[in-house]
Amino acid sequence: KDCGNHVVTSGMKSVSKVFVTLSDESEAWFDDVKVFSLYEFDDYPKAPVSVNDDDYEIGVNVCNLWRNGNCGEGYDAVAPFDELYPYIGLADEGLPELADWEIVQMAEHGIDFQHVCWYSPQSVTSAPIKGTQMPQAALNDGYMKAKYSDSVKFCIMWENANGSVQNEEQFKKYVWPYFKEYYLSDPRYYSINNHAVITIWNRDKYASSFGGISGAKAITDFMKEDVKKLGYDGLIVWFSGDASVKQIVNDLGGDAVYSYNYGRSGEHADYQIGIMNNNMNDYEVYYVPSVSVGFNAVGRHDERSGMITLDEHKRVCEYIRDEYIPTLNDGSWHDNVLMVSTWNEYTEGTYV
Repeated sequence: KDCGNHVVTSGMKSVSKVFVTLSDESEAWFDDVKVFSLYEFDDYPKAPVSVNDDDYEIGVNVCNLWRNGNCGEGYDAVAPFDELYPYIGLADEGLPELADWEIVQMAEHGIDFQHVCWYSPQSVTSAPIKGTQMPQAALNDGYMKAKYSDSVKFCIMWENANGSVQNEEQFKKYVWPYFKEYYLSDPRYYSINNHAVITIWNRDKYASSFGGISGAKAITDFMKEDVKKLGYDGLIVWFSGDASVKQIVNDLGGDAVYSYNYGRSGEHADYQIGIMNNNMNDYEVYYVPSVSVGFNAVGRHDERSGMITLDEHKRVCEYIRDEYIPTLNDGSWHDNVLMVSTWNEYTEGTYV
């Protein structure tokens, strides 16, 4: 658990030792302390003027892979292509200042919450989680320490395809406590009607990790009940997919399906609208509406694809606002919730 931040303003110029003491006979394990100077540059972003009072709950998919020298292909695959070059530059994620610039951009353009990819640091999570993979630096060290983080909430997507658990014991002993202590207990964690929102990337891996569908559903039910200890009224669980996976998502105890993107065909408004139309008449598992931009993965696959035009992008947004949401509006948690795909998947070519 992060013990918090403590600012020293006494004019002290150096630090030689740090002492940690307990007020009682409890046992505690202590791992890291970071000591650093705080700077606020003259051009630090001003506090956002939020427009998040529009009665819509708008989330944006976020995949934080962007820190020079720390994450695979990273900026090396982005820098040569003008259309992939970030508006904010090749900035290192994990810096509170960068997080604040992004929070300002989101809050002033109607984004209510970040939907952040979370990766386990171990291929099999069989020990307590201390540090996590590079993508969490943007969340743990950047967003969580940013000045304006109260302006845009966050929730996590458990990206369980490549780093996962093998059984119920590993999940309950290591992964779930980490989720609760670091994220779900944070007042900035996103909830709808006091139900926390968590999403799971790979439904098949989720099922196999717990011995099959019935075992996985038991884990879903456990999370929905256990999260109430943190003061929530429950948990809303989304799985990635489309209409074809609604039955298994229902069997797993999921509440909704979402599309992380629509692939290359997402450059066409009619394709996106068609996907949502195909899901409109199935009420058993809700399909979260999304607006995407395409899949211009030239930085990863050396093949350029088209991106949606601004007018077509607007047309999808208006369809969600005027047709999809009103048709399915029934007074439940999902009324007025929609997703934007994606904030910063530069090498995959889905970015706003």
